[in-house]
Amino acid sequence: MKISKNELTSLLKQAFQGCGFSAGVYETAATTVVWCKTHGFDISSALTAEKMAGFQAHTKSNVKILVDSQDELSVDFGGDSFIVSGVLMAELVYAKSIAAGLCLGKFIDCPDRKLVSKSVADFGQRGVHCTAYWRDNEDPNLINVTRTVDGNWCPEYARYLSAEPSDKRVVELDQSSLYLVCADTSAAMDEYLLSECDEIIGKPFQYWLSEGIKANERSSLMDGIDITPELWDLLGGYRDKVLVESTDESRKGAGA
Repeated sequence: MKISKNELTSLLKQAFQGCGFSAGVYETAATTVVWCKTHGFDISSALTAEKMAGFQAHTKSNVKILVDSQDELSVDFGGDSFIVSGVLMAELVYAKSIAAGLCLGKFIDCPDRKLVSKSVADFGQRGVHCTAYWRDNEDPNLINVTRTVDGNWCPEYARYLSAEPSDKRVVELDQSSLYLVCADTSAAMDEYLLSECDEIIGKPFQYWLSEGIKANERSSLMDGIDITPELWDLLGGYRDKVLVESTDESRKGAGA
């Protein structure tokens, strides 16, 4: 089934509020998910019945800041989805890069990392060079990358083939971690990637240009956004938790 962007935004805001997200947080979560959906990013794994139930049962954030220096922010998410605190942590990396020229954010044990694409787009619109990369959940030989392109508000997305690290502990860490780099110049970004992650320089295994991602947005706005009936019902169940049942008294006051 297809629904409009406004319908999905409203549904997600109420669903996240029904899960217990506080004011401001549920709006940010909803707009992040909607942006990714409208631009063609597959984020279905972030909105499963298990994930939504986990959000509702979640009363305290697991996020712990491990390193907080001028040019680095290392955060252990403790299994919390990017939906919960990812945008806030990404904003801290962005703010540090303004002061330091470049900042590395390392988000450990952070599921649903593809949602960072919305933050990458936002930072690009503010004039900052931004690259986010993470090792694939299923194939450790693949590195996923979303990054800003000079003069273009919409990021590009690519997947690179990489040699599998020999240390299994490192593989497990990489497959649960997200790396976010913000820099004030393209030269600073290139220098960082050459020294720290040259695996994502060169020809990618798969590639989605900014123009193609923009085309996905235009299609979503014109034709609607695909959503399964199962997801519609799931979100609707959490939305209903914040709706107040009407009474005779409330109906008398309506329109007064």
